[in-house]
Amino acid sequence: MSEEKKSAKQLKHSKKKKDNVLYWSIAFIIAVIILFYSAGKFFSNDSEYEIVEYNNWIFTEIGGMWWFEWQEGANVYQIPLRFNPLEVEDVKISGRLDSSKFNSGKTIYITFDLSNESSQNFPVLSLAAAELTQNIATAINRTPVAACTNNQSDACIDRPIKSCENTNDPVIFLAEKRGASPSITLDSGCIVLKGGSFDLIKAVDRLLYQWYGIME
Repeated sequence: MSEEKKSAKQLKHSKKKKDNVLYWSIAFIIAVIILFYSAGKFFSNDSEYEIVEYNNWIFTEIGGMWWFEWQEGANVYQIPLRFNPLEVEDVKISGRLDSSKFNSGKTIYITFDLSNESSQNFPVLSLAAAELTQNIATAINRTPVAACTNNQSDACIDRPIKSCENTNDPVIFLAEKRGASPSITLDSGCIVLKGGSFDLIKAVDRLLYQWYGIME
């Protein structure tokens, strides 16, 4: 194969990867917009929907998402998460977080290892990243930035390179690994969220419920 054909093939492969990530991110955002519309329309008549009460909080299942009201000052938000608190109680949490390090500055880097074949479930990674990103600004008033742990993937060419080991910046590492149980590991200024397929989103939601003050 000629060098030109190789370059064209690599470019096509790179574009396909980026389009994959973009597609799933856009699809998730559209789904959330539809869910927000549904919540606005039906929230006042929630008797038709499944309801869960947890620590004096009410969660209503609408369109496959669990909605709850969260207030900050005079602002009241309708928050949708994929799992309710009862479904994430068994997510294991270990380690210790250096709060002064993790809470330094306004930025939090959401990072991935896209060079690892076992961590290339783009739909799940995109959903987990979108759910985490959309709630960070609300729950802890921080600015999320997408990053990669290394530059060995074409999708990471224009991304900051951040990992738990190579930076002093606050980092959340999304580690999607086939067959892995959902878990949260606190490591100095880094939080590692791990799980296989949708168990990764369970780990995300467990962390968010703690930030919202719903779970300890």
